[in-house]
Amino acid sequence: MTPLPIARWLGLLLAPALISTAGAEPVDIRQGESNGSGYGFRRGDNCLVVTAGHVVAETGADITVTDRQGGKATGQRIYYNPSRTEDLALIELPARSVVACNDRWPDASEVAPAAAAANAPFEVVRHYPGGRETIVRLRAAGGTSQWHTLAFEDKLRIIQSDSGSIVRSNGRFAGIVVSVREADDRVDVLRFDVIDRLVGDRFRTVVRGVPVALEGVKQRGRVNPNWTTYVASWLSESAGRPVVPQQDASARCRIGVDVIEWARSRVDNPEYDKLESALRACTQGVSIGGVPLGLKLPGTDRASCQRQVRERMRGVPRVLPSHKLTLNVTMTPRQRAPVSKLQTTEHVEDGSKGGARAETELTVLQQSFAQVAGELFSAGACE
Repeated sequence: MTPLPIARWLGLLLAPALISTAGAEPVDIRQGESNGSGYGFRRGDNCLVVTAGHVVAETGADITVTDRQGGKATGQRIYYNPSRTEDLALIELPARSVVACNDRWPDASEVAPAAAAANAPFEVVRHYPGGRETIVRLRAAGGTSQWHTLAFEDKLRIIQSDSGSIVRSNGRFAGIVVSVREADDRVDVLRFDVIDRLVGDRFRTVVRGVPVALEGVKQRGRVNPNWTTYVASWLSESAGRPVVPQQDASARCRIGVDVIEWARSRVDNPEYDKLESALRACTQGVSIGGVPLGLKLPGTDRASCQRQVRERMRGVPRVLPSHKLTLNVTMTPRQRAPVSKLQTTEHVEDGSKGGARAETELTVLQQSFAQVAGELFSAGACE
């Protein structure tokens, strides 16, 4: 057998490190002391950068986005989800910025199927100024319906500042890096099908709503930056109304939100009450109408019945957190008098789901604001 020339051998050995990433639009992101990575996608004349939410967690602070060739622009956070299950953000760059951004949002055929993740290889490309790259290979090591948990294949590593980097599997988008766990040497990746569900529509459809300016969400006269971000996310993501700075002449109206009262309490959990009734039924030897006990009553001995019901009661809280939120929402059109609506809404948390306070506040505030603002929008208050 004729030996291969040394140049050919070198080519075979180095081929994995020279995989083409043509069309890729990775960027570096900095906000204050925080830095991470992201990936730009073209939407009309603008560029939207996908990254992890914690990379740009500071409300109101400048966000600087830099591409591999040094092109730089200041962006605006237009979507922010800080929850533990969906740590995601979108940054919008000004039209015709110098940052390279030509990729389109992937369609379904370009997204790695989650079902194939167990046996599929993964890779993250670390990018350096001037275009140099290092490919870090990973493999599946667990996961959930929201996440891939990955382990490193060799000695090459990524670090926490790589948060927001795109992860690929067999050439397809698999997700973005959210955290690098030093304790067990694992990488948490938010799956791309989840990302597509959360923000994909804004790349596929044209926003129909008119721009609005958000004056802020206030309590006792002071703006709460986090609450303001939650409401801005609902306006742009759910209502389809781009949020622009207050001085922007394109804003159809200004929106102000005052939190008059946010009362927190606890209420009885109806699911727990049903199970308590079922437990009493074990002693009485009767069934409870409408309650799917899954028990053979009468005919099942009392001890066995009680054991089955108590097993079901494990993990079911006796009471649930409840929120009573009173909001005053004011919409001020450009050429008409302000229109305000004061409304109180109640929200009971789902006992089957745990969540950090920030995640709970996001959900409750968005739901309450959606009810009030939805009625004002429908009445033409912002037209």
